[in-house]
Amino acid sequence: MTMVNRDALMVGAAKRVALFALAALVAVGVCSAPAAAKPEKGKVFEDWGVVCETQADKSDKCFAQQVQTAKEGGKILTIAIGYIGAKGEAAVVAQLPLGINLQVGAAMKIDEGTQFPLTVQTCAMSGCQVATQLSDAQMKALANGKTVTIGMVAWGKTETTVIPVPLKGLSASLAASR
Repeated sequence: MTMVNRDALMVGAAKRVALFALAALVAVGVCSAPAAAKPEKGKVFEDWGVVCETQADKSDKCFAQQVQTAKEGGKILTIAIGYIGAKGEAAVVAQLPLGINLQVGAAMKIDEGTQFPLTVQTCAMSGCQVATQLSDAQMKALANGKTVTIGMVAWGKTETTVIPVPLKGLSASLAASR
């Protein structure tokens, strides 16, 4: 995976604010969900599970999630995909390890498709949160894909670290989360 340059990762201020708000709403669980069948929270579909957060109105907002851990223990990556915007917009929110070069940022690629940037929202002791809205075409590519890769550059390094994320079970998990 080739990282895009810093200028290519720059996103307009309004879009950054909107993505930050979206990610913050997911983190605190205040997004409203479109009316649908009862989500199957806690259900696991191959590599993906259904995770739900209780909203202010006591309803659940659910999304597909995968957590990757190192063999020695410890979380490497958490990725959530779903219809998590206030109007049910598709989005991806991931938590990456600390130590990434914030000026370079992070990027995502579905199979051999076009790479697109992930906007760094915030970094805390648990890692750096990145996010972006997903188009219908990107959601279709995820549903039909085999692997999504997330790339980042560690601070002080030049080579890209790539984390492959298998997509087995994502479609079923997304369907069960609605």
